[in-house]
Amino acid sequence: MNRRTNKNKWSSVLRSLDLITATLLLNGQVTITGVFLQTGGAFSLSLSGPITGGFQNVSGYTSDFRKFLKHKNKKG
Repeated sequence: MNRRTNKNKWSSVLRSLDLITATLLLNGQVTITGVFLQTGGAFSLSLSGPITGGFQNVSGYTSDFRKFLKHKNKKG
């Protein structure tokens, strides 16, 4: 019976991690940077974002920031 309880606890922890990861993906806090396929139909994902020490990918942010820097340098 003890093994079954431990298995249920680990299953609950893994389910919680899945939900947290899905929430972070949907909110744009992390992005998928790689997909690794394994034998037997398994796969794993590589995630990146501010929470992992990476950069947050925001559409159009880089070009807008460069325009801002060019405009700022022209003034000064």
